[in-house]
Amino acid sequence: MINLPYNISGIFVSIQVLRQPPRTIIDDGLARKCAETYNIPLSGTLGIILLAKKNGLISKARPLMNELKQHGMYLHESTLNQALALVGE
Repeated sequence: MINLPYNISGIFVSIQVLRQPPRTIIDDGLARKCAETYNIPLSGTLGIILLAKKNGLISKARPLMNELKQHGMYLHESTLNQALALVGE
């Protein structure tokens, strides 16, 4: 990591934030509908994990999703399989 002076690093962070619109992370169905009504960009946990896989931050997405499901996250198996196919799993 490059150690930049405070004002320069702040500008760099601002540019990165502006490049991609911020997203709200929501898994709750009712909250998602509300966000969609107000055109709030959103993603769920599955979307964040797929993004991490696409960007090489994790090597496999399925084990993480399986662990989340074991701890109570509800996700239909066919939805999970379709999503994982998008990242080659």
